[in-house]
Amino acid sequence: MFGLNSEILSIIGALSTEKSISKNIIVSAIEDAFAKIAMSNHYGNGCEIVAKMDLKTGEMNFFQKKIVKSKPIEVFEISINDAKNINPEIEEDGFVLISMPSLPIQYLPAKSIRNNILERIHSAEKQLEYDEWKKREGEIITGTVKKTSNINTYVSLGGKTEAIIFHEGMIKTDSFKPGDKIKAYIKEVKRSDKDCQVILSRTDNNFLAMLMAENVVEIQDGMIDIKAISRSCGFKAKVAVTSNDGRLDAVGACIGARGSRIKSIVDELRGEKVDIVYYDRDLVNFAKNAITPAKATFGSYDEISNSIELVIPDDQLKLAIGKNGVNVRLASQLVGCNISVIAESEKRKENQDKFNNAVSIMCKALDVEEQVAQFLVSSNIYTPEDLISVGIEKLVKSGVFEEAIAQELINRASNYVAKQQEEMNNKIKELGIEEDVLNLPNMTSEIAILLAQQNVKSVNDIADLSSDEFIEICGEKFANNSNAIIMEARKIAYGIE
Repeated sequence: MFGLNSEILSIIGALSTEKSISKNIIVSAIEDAFAKIAMSNHYGNGCEIVAKMDLKTGEMNFFQKKIVKSKPIEVFEISINDAKNINPEIEEDGFVLISMPSLPIQYLPAKSIRNNILERIHSAEKQLEYDEWKKREGEIITGTVKKTSNINTYVSLGGKTEAIIFHEGMIKTDSFKPGDKIKAYIKEVKRSDKDCQVILSRTDNNFLAMLMAENVVEIQDGMIDIKAISRSCGFKAKVAVTSNDGRLDAVGACIGARGSRIKSIVDELRGEKVDIVYYDRDLVNFAKNAITPAKATFGSYDEISNSIELVIPDDQLKLAIGKNGVNVRLASQLVGCNISVIAESEKRKENQDKFNNAVSIMCKALDVEEQVAQFLVSSNIYTPEDLISVGIEKLVKSGVFEEAIAQELINRASNYVAKQQEEMNNKIKELGIEEDVLNLPNMTSEIAILLAQQNVKSVNDIADLSSDEFIEICGEKFANNSNAIIMEARKIAYGIE
């Protein structure tokens, strides 16, 4: 055994107090240091060396660590029978420690031992620092700017801890110099072998959420919930809120009397404008709220494309879109689906064109006068297929058609649809379109033919298309079908679950 003097034992206690580190960690560091030195000098003769320190006497004992095997082969292995003489309860693949003679003094270089111990203590300090800051992930903290560059900003958090804000974590309008106080969100705490890194952010959506909670007591109390946030950092942000108390106006509470609460938040964000809007479970209503400051007069949702179209008064269209499209883009991010805006006058023209086109088709398909076709289209019967779905009974109930005439219209519609389908089928055969293509969800014969005319005839061909290419081939009319068809084709072609 090797004896450490009493001064070392007292130093262990002093280090433990000074560094706020457990004595066990320091003792373990000393033991490991001695074990490493012993190993480096082949003191274990091929076996792993374990050092154990007696905290009462300061004595250091050395042991060979041997693995228990039924048939030992290597020098670091021991038979199970011999092992049971040391520990009767030991089992195969366990290990036993075999006492060794004291390590010769010449094998104990003090500098190496000291470096090993200091390295372990430093590692323990960093682990404690990491544990402390890891608990604080998700908080807002105020620090002092230590150094800035075009890439990163370094922030002192007090003591030895230094945090970093990467370039993308800074708001474009931020301007800080060394010594300035800075508020940021603790986004992530990382632990490396040698260090602890605290990563801060001022652009993370959670930074805005935490600022809202700091300034709006009703959010802290759970009376108001933040449902969604979207940001164009430095320019504009949108926050959707809802009240858990029917008597409380969530938007008004967040804005504060004369805008006092929201002003504090905007000031901290260096002038980033923040729209507070009402959350709504109905996506169309939510989108109408999100498009503020514009007011939508009408909205419709397309489930296939997960998109919403909002009709906006002509004089508010630019307001709805925003500079460089930022307002409608943030509204889309907030709601979670694509929002498109259209002026009322343009929508009226679009509806009129749709109406006129439908009247033209119905006149041709049913061989009726324009007034009859107009009545049908005005009744939301846009196609011969729609007329077949409506049926004779509802046509008669309209009070416009007698039963015989209604029957004749249905017959003409059925003949037209059958003829069109026959022409489609012949065209499909002629173009050599694969059957799997026709079975794709949201695929129609018309789409399949348009694709095949551009030599896109198989599921694999469709899987290789982008959405823009699909729309270029098939036209805007089928824009809502594009993503669903392409994604399903890719699942089949690439074996995606």
